[in-house]
Parts: sequence; C-alpha cells; structure tokens
Amino acid sequence: MDSSDGLADALEQLCRASKVGCAIDWQALPIPDLVSKTAGEQALDWVLYGGEDFELVLCLPDRAALALQSQLRGSAIIGTITPEGLNLPQGKRFQHFA
Repeated sequence: MDSSDGLADALEQLCRASKVGCAIDWQALPIPDLVSKTAGEQALDWVLYGGEDFELVLCLPDRAALALQSQLRGSAIIGTITPEGLNLPQGKRFQHFA
C-alpha cells in the first residue's frame, strides 16, 4: 500500500483489512533532519498524517522484511503486527486541500 494519505492511514487500512493490530516502534520512524528542523514538535504529526508521500508500506514476515530492508537503501522496519489494536493517536487524518 502507499502512504499518500499519511502513514497512519496506511497502517490503519492494512491492519483493518488483515484483522490485526500493530505496535509502532517510534524510535524507528525515519524522520529526515530537514523535517525535524522545519516542523519541530510537529515532525511526528507530519510523518503520521502528512500526505502525498507516495512511499510503500508493507507487512512482511520477519525474515522477508529483514532481507528486503538489506536491499532497499532508506527503508525501515517501523513496528510489528499484534493480535489487535493500533498504538496510534486517534482522530487525525490527512485532509486533501486543507
């Protein structure tokens, strides 16, 4: 799935479709220095709810995820699948034309 409507939206859709949850490793989220400097305290919101990123969000078995990450520069493993629940702040969404 792509993250064009925000990473949080992509994660929610993947989990809902698969009837699972996810636990995000907040330290593993790739936040570029420029975003941190520009957005300050809002950097995490930009990463989770900003849109038009067009990056891929995948859910893979551990071994496949590690193998793919070793071949894709800039990729990151940002969490794990859980039986239920999302550890994302609720209520925010990317809004086109906002």
